[in-house]
Amino acid sequence: MRPKHISVTPRQEGHVEGVIDVTKYLGADTFLIVDCPGMGKITVRVHGDPSHRPGDAVGLKVDPELTHYFDGDGDGDGLACR
Repeated sequence: MRPKHISVTPRQEGHVEGVIDVTKYLGADTFLIVDCPGMGKITVRVHGDPSHRPGDAVGLKVDPELTHYFDGDGDGDGLACR
């Protein structure tokens, strides 16, 4: 998953839930580092300066059409990639 293919949603409306650990405002975009229990930290790219701040609980939604699956070797051979 690329950070730009993950959407921030209200809690309980995403595929996973987490708490924003860090926000990195870069002008046109902001990167959110979201700590998701059992999955670790996930980076999400949002446009502009969102209202989300460290400590906020959020949901994350992933577009399954833009998700790529890799095998144990990390090369994706034999797996359907979308």
